[in-house]
Amino acid sequence: MRHGSILILFIAGLFLMSCGSDELSRLRAENAELRKALEEYQPEIEAMRNMNAWLDSIDVNRHSTHDDDSKSSPAPRAVSSRLQDVNRYVITSEKKLTRFEDSLHQSKRTLSRYEVMIGEMEHEVVLRDEYIEDLKASLSVYQAAHRSLTQNTMIRQDSLAAMHEELALLQAKMDGLLAHLRLKEGDAIYAKGKAAEEVVKRSRATVAQKRDGYREALEVFKKAFSLGNQEAADSIAELEWRLLTDPELYLGKPTSFNQVRNEFQHAPG
Repeated sequence: MRHGSILILFIAGLFLMSCGSDELSRLRAENAELRKALEEYQPEIEAMRNMNAWLDSIDVNRHSTHDDDSKSSPAPRAVSSRLQDVNRYVITSEKKLTRFEDSLHQSKRTLSRYEVMIGEMEHEVVLRDEYIEDLKASLSVYQAAHRSLTQNTMIRQDSLAAMHEELALLQAKMDGLLAHLRLKEGDAIYAKGKAAEEVVKRSRATVAQKRDGYREALEVFKKAFSLGNQEAADSIAELEWRLLTDPELYLGKPTSFNQVRNEFQHAPG
């Protein structure tokens, strides 16, 4: 019986470990009920021990009666009294035997109920184990998916970083190309301005035509300078000075250099 109790408590402990808090409370209550049932079963065990002792006493009395009869021939009254004692003992024994049988049947029913409960617990433990294995499998799938997603995210981040770097390089190349084109354009415009200036210098045009030609060349030099041509700065300064100081090219009659410069800056065209 002790091994059965240990088995019940062991299975109940396993089941308690695999359940949630709500089922844990329920199983604790069932465990307490089992303990109580085991305590109630102890009197039945004690009754079985008493029955064994009673059966032993029957054997002792039977041997004692046989020994007394074999030693001497008792008186009829003594025999009658002895028979009455034996009859009462038999009646009492029959009652005890009936109680023992009832107790035994009750014990069998209780044991059967315990066996059913143990079977249900074992089945529940198996189901819990299967459920835990399913959860472990699902967790493994989720972990694999998470690792794959993380790797894909890292790959995408690396790809985005590479794309940004490539775009930055392309932008730098484009900026350099544009600057180079602007510089080339500025060089071409500067060359155009120098050609226009040279034409004015060598032509036999009138003063007004020369003045207009220099002004056109000046505007061309300014545009070339805005596009990055540094040589145009000297040409601009030289033409502005010529237009301000050459009496043939200057329209007014300045009394000072500042007046010449101011009048030129405010001149039409």
